[in-house]
Amino acid sequence: LKITNTNGTHDFKINEFDVFEKTPLNKEITIEFVAAEAWEFIYYCNQSWHRSAGQWGTLTVLDN
Repeated sequence: LKITNTNGTHDFKINEFDVFEKTPLNKEITIEFVAAEAWEFIYYCNQSWHRSAGQWGTLTVLDN
C-alpha cells in the first residue's frame, strides 16, 4: 500500500497483519505485508480518539 497523510498527525494500523506505520505529513510511505487469506480487515488510525471519530476503513482481500 502507498499512503500519503495530507492533514494532521496520523498512523496506519491493521491488527491481523501486525502492521503499524507512522504516516508523516505530506510524505508518501509504502507499507508491505502478505495477506495470505481472503477476508475483510479493518485498518485505522491508532491516535487517541481517531478510530472512534471515524478514521478507519475496510481492506478487502479477494481469493485468487
